[in-house]
Amino acid sequence: MDLSGHFVIRGLIDAHVHLSFGPGSGLRDPNPASWGRHIDQYLNAYLASGVTTVLDAGSSLDAIANIKSG
Repeated sequence: MDLSGHFVIRGLIDAHVHLSFGPGSGLRDPNPASWGRHIDQYLNAYLASGVTTVLDAGSSLDAIANIKSG
């Protein structure tokens, strides 16, 4: 495959996500106690869409600990 003049990347990067709420504001549960419960599903949704790297600078420390341990 000749890819001359093209860029090849391993995946997309989304540098502004909110994993506590999920991808898309329509999926946000209004109950703060439930925020972050479905992070595994959200990460799988990003991956299925071709996003391999996300940056979430606003999650709680508990949510970040759960992501790292999961």
